[in-house]
Amino acid sequence: KDLNYSNTEVLRADAECLVVWTTTTISGFDSEITIDVHVLRWSEDAWRFISLWAFRNDLWEDDCDSQLP
Repeated sequence: KDLNYSNTEVLRADAECLVVWTTTTISGFDSEITIDVHVLRWSEDAWRFISLWAFRNDLWEDDCDSQLP
């Protein structure tokens, strides 16, 4: 199956945290579309997926501010 992203909006972008609000479509499934907030953190020279939130007004900000192990 393929993942396709569209209607992407950057909610936060800095040296340590990237947060995007996007529509994700999974090919091969009828009506399989999700709209989510994806949180990524810079760690060990690469972007790492940290969390996924259902709504742009969820409490994802704490994921950007937390200390990584």
